[in-house]
This record gives sequence, C-alpha cells and structure tokens, in this order.
Amino acid sequence: MIYGQGCFAAGTAFRLANDLDENNADARVLVVCCEIHSLVCFHAPSKTHLDILVGSTIFSDGVAAVIISGGDGGGNSGSTINRWPLLQIISAGQTKIPDSDEMIVAKIREMGMQYYLSSDLPKVVFDNVDQCLLEMFDPFGIGD
Repeated sequence: MIYGQGCFAAGTAFRLANDLDENNADARVLVVCCEIHSLVCFHAPSKTHLDILVGSTIFSDGVAAVIISGGDGGGNSGSTINRWPLLQIISAGQTKIPDSDEMIVAKIREMGMQYYLSSDLPKVVFDNVDQCLLEMFDPFGIGD
C-alpha cells in the first residue's frame, strides 16, 4: 500500500508495478489508485463560499485501475522474445504558470479543507493554455 502521496501516488505505483513486472517473468500487477477526498473535505453548499463547493468538485473522489504486464498473455510468459509494452508513456511534463501561486489555495481547517479560488483564475488559464500546449506538443512536431 502506498499512501500519503496525493496526486503523485499513481506515478509511484506505476514505477513499482513496472519493477515487479520486469523482475518477475509471470507477473501481472494490479494497480488501483483511489482518492477519497470527500471524507476530509466535503462541506454543505454555502451561498457565501461557492469557491469551497467548486474546489471540492474539482478535487473530488476518484479511482482508476490498470493491470501492468509485460508478457504476451499467450502462455509465453518469461520469454523475452514476446515481451512488448501495450502501454508506453512517451512523454510527461508540467508547467508552472508565473505568478499563479494564489490562484487556487487550499487550507486545512478544523472543519476540513477550505478552498479559495481567485476570480482571475479563468483568465490566467485562458492566457496560458496555448503556451502550455505548445511546450507539450512541439517536441513531437504537432502544431495544430
């Protein structure tokens, strides 16, 4: 069990599953990632704090599962000849938008998580989404 890593837990789980698969010829590794955010963060809707409701909606519960296996599934497990990836991560990236530290702020309070969303958030996303997409797709020659 891997816990307490927030959004990074899936990357850690994939790395561990890949290591298990590469070092065990017959391995089939089930990876399940679950985020139960509402247990600590749910608040009843409030007309005076809509940002808390929006924040809880954006960062709400989620779950995903995948089976990691480098084998061919045809009884030839352990054979390096037939081991090929069904899924490969070709690229991953992240972008920090300058001066955006205060756009989304989450604070843990006695009542749970409180979100504060800047009224400028939609404009900041709109103004920067083109550059973020260019940085991600330019290395692959994708320009449209």
